[in-house]
Amino acid sequence: KTKMKNIWSDKVPIRVECLSVNESFRNRIGYTIINVKDAQIIQDESKILEKQVRLLGLSKEVSLLKPELILSFYLTDVPIQSPALVPQFSPPLEEGRAQMSNTVSVTLGSAREHFKLSVRAVAVTNLKDLLPSQSDVEPELLTYTYDLFGAEIVSDVSTNHSVRLELRSSLACLKTYFVRHPTVGVKLHMGSLLVGETSINMENLLLSEEFNVKRERQQARSVSCRCIVFPAYNLTETPGDIRPCVDFNVSLSCDTPLVKKKSEPSVPTRSAVGAGGDAENTQSILPLQTPRTLPLSLNSGPAVAPVSGSGSETYRTEKPVSTQTVSLSVVSLQTDEPLPCDCWLRLSCTSATVSLPQQMALPSSWSPLHWQLTVTLPRRLLESTLGSQPPTLQLGTGNQLIASALLPPPDLLCEHGECKAVLVEAGRGERVGEVGVVWAMVDSAVPPPTSQSQSASTLTDTSISPPTQPKSAAVAEILSPRAREMKILSFVEELEDWAEKQRIMVMEGLKEEEAARLAMLQSRWEAEVGGQVTEGRQLVGALQNMRDQLRQQQTELRENQQKLKVYKEELERVHRSKLQEFKDLSRRMQDEFNHKLALIASEKVTLEEEVERLREENSEIKLRLRNVETTADTDKRIVDGLSHEVKVLKEKLVMEQDSKKFFKEHCQKAEQEIHRLNCLRQQELGARLHCEKKSLEQLAFQQIIVERNDLRQDQRLLKEIRQQLRHRPDNQLDANSNSNLETVESDERPLLDERHIRRAT
Repeated sequence: KTKMKNIWSDKVPIRVECLSVNESFRNRIGYTIINVKDAQIIQDESKILEKQVRLLGLSKEVSLLKPELILSFYLTDVPIQSPALVPQFSPPLEEGRAQMSNTVSVTLGSAREHFKLSVRAVAVTNLKDLLPSQSDVEPELLTYTYDLFGAEIVSDVSTNHSVRLELRSSLACLKTYFVRHPTVGVKLHMGSLLVGETSINMENLLLSEEFNVKRERQQARSVSCRCIVFPAYNLTETPGDIRPCVDFNVSLSCDTPLVKKKSEPSVPTRSAVGAGGDAENTQSILPLQTPRTLPLSLNSGPAVAPVSGSGSETYRTEKPVSTQTVSLSVVSLQTDEPLPCDCWLRLSCTSATVSLPQQMALPSSWSPLHWQLTVTLPRRLLESTLGSQPPTLQLGTGNQLIASALLPPPDLLCEHGECKAVLVEAGRGERVGEVGVVWAMVDSAVPPPTSQSQSASTLTDTSISPPTQPKSAAVAEILSPRAREMKILSFVEELEDWAEKQRIMVMEGLKEEEAARLAMLQSRWEAEVGGQVTEGRQLVGALQNMRDQLRQQQTELRENQQKLKVYKEELERVHRSKLQEFKDLSRRMQDEFNHKLALIASEKVTLEEEVERLREENSEIKLRLRNVETTADTDKRIVDGLSHEVKVLKEKLVMEQDSKKFFKEHCQKAEQEIHRLNCLRQQELGARLHCEKKSLEQLAFQQIIVERNDLRQDQRLLKEIRQQLRHRPDNQLDANSNSNLETVESDERPLLDERHIRRAT
């Protein structure tokens, strides 16, 4: 930065030309000279000031009124390119999501200070527009998912809708990280339902004046912002002025005490770091402005050697490199169809060794000379690059390529080149428009980087690889500090000589243009003097006429004053007469008023008597009303007593009905019990009858058995008797048989009678 101040002093002017560009040609209107010492040094693009400067070298077609150019001229600090900052979480993340049971610890870059970062969702407005119309939700039930430091951190009502991180880093690393990753995406969920998305611009919050003032005063740094939420539902039905919003509170505290330094490294805004992308952020408090010139420097030297430093790989050249800067200005852009708002331009020139990509977004209000693409390369490498393949200007939106134009390479022998190219639709090859560009080349020499700016030449994503060197090439020497200082001083002296020569050339050109301008003005003055003399005579005649008119007006004024005096006397006379009439009228009105007062007094007495009579009638009516109220109270007490008796009788009736119902139920139960007992008795008698029948049958069977046995005995006895009779003689037999038969009959008759009785039984 110190060398830049010494080199770019007031001795080195900058020429700004103003052109009028038409479809087929352009006219030069004029130019102006500005110096670096007049530039404004800024840290925030929102504080850019504009000023008016007069144009010099005006063409003959321009009128005598000198036009002025309104421009803004400022300088910004370019950050030192460093390797990518990779956050380290402790403990490591699981599937890219951080658990919120405890505070998340993150290490970023050099852990020299200890910070505590807290992001909290304070309030939500127009919540009903976030969900479908049939849903109803409370703000406390929302869950916020923050995409912070490459991880998803979830917060809900259990964490008070806040995210707390412990950062071990330096403030420079922290600001650099948020310059490279300015936005923090936030998703709003209701359970598993995504209701909306928004983003917080951390870069603008950390680089705001409020934040820096609080840091200088060693106060608790807390900044609030309001972010617009893009709902997942009802997006087309929601008007723009009542969009749902979320208020976030971002606080950053440092446990390490602040130490004042002589010079603190500053980090520019995003527009000074990267090229292309989104140039505005509608969710932030301090929106970024669209950059107008986005340079791209591609460092490539004849011989480079890697040097291991403090964790980063740097490359140093062994001698100054003669380079050439080619700038491409887009002065006109015409298309057959309207372009979307988020278009970008890209310059592409690809060969076997070098690739020159550059992408930038078009602003909302595009105008010529706003876009300039610059490429700085060694002269030999630039000639081979542009000669091997012509450059291409591409036009696209998002990740889609709309059209491309093949640009003819600029003439390396000319100082300025101008050309027009046809825009061809990507994929179809049809013409969709035309673009006008202006080539410009400037020779310069790039000194080798010193030890203090080693990290400025660190290879980043936008750098290109150096050309392949033969294996026999020697590795570049690392010069001593004294030798490097001598080379730098010699280079500075050469630049100062070149600047002095440039100043002398510019001053000579200015003198020549000034002499030509004076001659032109002299000729114009001589041509216009005669007309001015005639105009003066005409003005003298007009002045004499004005004097005559003034004398006439003075005479009329005196006459008007006399008339005014007469009118004033007449007005006073009329005033006196009107005043006398007013007094007479006032006296008559006073008499009428007194008469009306007397009438009102008599009417007042009559009204008082009437009021007294009405008062007596009112007292009598009140007495009657009191008697009626007494009678009503007595009747009310009687009615209450009768109502009580009716209530008691109703209760007794209810009790009688309940008792009747009770006895009826008991009677039914008794009848059922009697019926049951009769049934049991009949069953018992039937059982007894059955048992008697069984016993009689058994007795009959026994009797039959006994009779059978008796019959068998009788048969046996008869058989014995017969045998005895056979053995006896016949005579004896006859006599004895008769006697025996009688004996037997007499003996057996009781037995037979007994049998008959038993059978009968």
